[in-house]
Amino acid sequence: MDINEINMINIFAPIISIVFGFLLGSIPNGMIIAKVFFHKDPRQYGSGNVGGTNVGRMLGKRFGLLTIILDMAKSAIAVYAVWAVVTFVPNINTALKSVNFCSGRVDMASLSYWIAALGAAVGHCWTPWLKFKGGKAAGSMMGMTTMTSWYGFVLGGFYLGTLKLKKMVSLSSIVGGAAQAVGAWVIAILQMTGVFTDLYIFSYTFVLKENAVTMGLWYAIAVTLVEIILIYRHASNIKRMQQHTESHITWMK
Repeated sequence: MDINEINMINIFAPIISIVFGFLLGSIPNGMIIAKVFFHKDPRQYGSGNVGGTNVGRMLGKRFGLLTIILDMAKSAIAVYAVWAVVTFVPNINTALKSVNFCSGRVDMASLSYWIAALGAAVGHCWTPWLKFKGGKAAGSMMGMTTMTSWYGFVLGGFYLGTLKLKKMVSLSSIVGGAAQAVGAWVIAILQMTGVFTDLYIFSYTFVLKENAVTMGLWYAIAVTLVEIILIYRHASNIKRMQQHTESHITWMK
């Protein structure tokens, strides 16, 4: 490949990745389940949200859980699909490994698949199929973390622990996302300071070593941005929490 081809791949790989993630994330699973199987519109019920929590209130816990799992899968699929392309398509992989900045290599492959996860979160929250309305990014956060990394799965305990203690899905989502962001930055700082460099060890694909999905700076940035979106989308819930009027779940003891 010549330098022009390398530059084009490095410019368009992240752009195509975030667009792909956005389109995948914009699939409104909650709306599809409610409309196709029950002829109901979750936007006309409860909070008006199409995420798993509101779908669960309307259709029952099983369908709420199904919606959450499908919403999580959107982010995970976005990561794994882009990872597969940028890792195993020879020319693309070679081009993405050729970028250097300030005498160091820039991990454009990692940027591409984590920016796809960010795109999926944006698409989930502002889907063009529902006039740019959508979910609140909780499923997106869980998908990009717990379904790509055992480390993220362990940190998911903060979500479940908060839910058990406080019985508020909104608070649990915010706290769980914050724990993921802090954990992501711990890994990134360990990498940047040279304390720990085998980042592949944190992912489910660790057996592939250098070809595995890796956590690092781009992962930390992406998770942090999704957490900011999550908090923003939960603004009304935060206000209700301050007023002590936020809904509590009754099914967890």
